[in-house]
Amino acid sequence: MILFLIAFSTILLTLETPDMNPKGDLAYVLKNIDYVVSAVFLMELIIKNIVYGYIVNGSGSYMRDAWNILDFTIVCISIISIVL
Repeated sequence: MILFLIAFSTILLTLETPDMNPKGDLAYVLKNIDYVVSAVFLMELIIKNIVYGYIVNGSGSYMRDAWNILDFTIVCISIISIVL
């Protein structure tokens, strides 16, 4: 499911263009879908942190894997961009 959401989110990002009307229907729909997808990625991050531990839970901890560090960074950037 997460891989599908990553692919879906990537495809939706290609629909955003610099000349798109920010008050148009497409921009509104894309923004709302981005909120939902970002929330799902944040829930995945939280669940993985609960299951694997953040960093002090041994070699299997969430932040001891390079892919998870990348995932954490991308989710944080996504949340920051939504807030700003």
